[in-house]
Amino acid sequence: MRKQFFDDRGITSTSANHIANMAKEYIQTLESKIETISYVGEEVKISGDKFSTKLPTSREDVESLDIRIQKIAKATQLIAWLREAIKEKQNAVNEILSIEAWIEREKEIYPDMPSKEKTITEEEIIANWDINKYNAYITVQTYAAVYGEMVHPEGSISNARKKLTRAINAPTSVSGQGRDLMVTTQLPAFTQEEVDKQFFELQAKQREYQAKYNNYRYEIEYIIQADEDRKQEEFTLKFNEICDTRKAVQARYSKYVNKQQDYYRGLKIAIPEQLVDIYKEIQGLGK
Repeated sequence: MRKQFFDDRGITSTSANHIANMAKEYIQTLESKIETISYVGEEVKISGDKFSTKLPTSREDVESLDIRIQKIAKATQLIAWLREAIKEKQNAVNEILSIEAWIEREKEIYPDMPSKEKTITEEEIIANWDINKYNAYITVQTYAAVYGEMVHPEGSISNARKKLTRAINAPTSVSGQGRDLMVTTQLPAFTQEEVDKQFFELQAKQREYQAKYNNYRYEIEYIIQADEDRKQEEFTLKFNEICDTRKAVQARYSKYVNKQQDYYRGLKIAIPEQLVDIYKEIQGLGK
């Protein structure tokens, strides 16, 4: 900011703008008088009568011509000074530092917002198991799947058991007629009790393997959830801490901005000593 435009005893921007407008009118008045200057008078005679239609500019006005020109020049200079000062005052706001520049100048600590740490994955958990635990996990997973496939309602053992039940309940079936008549008799090799006992034993084993597999799954999910909760808590604490720090910095920056704005609003436009006389003359015109 060019400080030569301002002084504690100066005038406000509103007053400066008003004086500049008055100075413009003042110049127009002086210029209109100069534009009508005439060193020659005119007489018009009609039929012997003498008519004076235009008098020359008075000697006093001619001799004061240089004074008027100087006043026009000074008033023009005053307008230019005031307009430039008003512009400088308006542009001074641009000198208010951005928050980034202010932080750098003041060496403020303005931390970046945190990012949440990535939650541990199932693959990472399993990768940390020893060979025996990993093998046991694969074992129960595989056995639960294989046994489950067999004892499933549509599995091979379930279907064989259903076939036995049908054979016991309806051992004979007839198809065709006459010479093509065919009688088929089902001959159960095992009792229903024997097959049911085996089936339920296999089903119990499947449930046992499934339960063990579910325990591993629970362990994995528990670790993932615990890791998620811990990292979320850490992130929240860090986020709130950084937010508080940034808010404090922003509050100090706002205080700086308000102070600068008040300072620039309070600046008074100085009138150079060489322009004081023309300023006072124009100022007096409005009274």
